[in-house]
Amino acid sequence: MTASQNQMNPHFLFNSLNSINNYVVQNKIDKASNFITKFSLLIRKILQVMSENSITLKEELEILST
Repeated sequence: MTASQNQMNPHFLFNSLNSINNYVVQNKIDKASNFITKFSLLIRKILQVMSENSITLKEELEILST
C-alpha cells in the first residue's frame, strides 16, 4: 500500500500529465486517450485504498497492474 501511495507524489503526477500533453502535441490522440483512461483508473484505485489501514494482496496487485 505504501508503494502505491508513494506513486502519487507530485513528480509522478507531473510526469504523467507531461506524457499526456506530449501525445496531444504529437497528435497521437489514441495514445493520449489510452493514457488518460489508465491514469484515471490508477488514481481512482489509489484514492480508494488510501483511507484503509490495509488492503489485500489481490488489491495491491490490481493497483500495480493498472
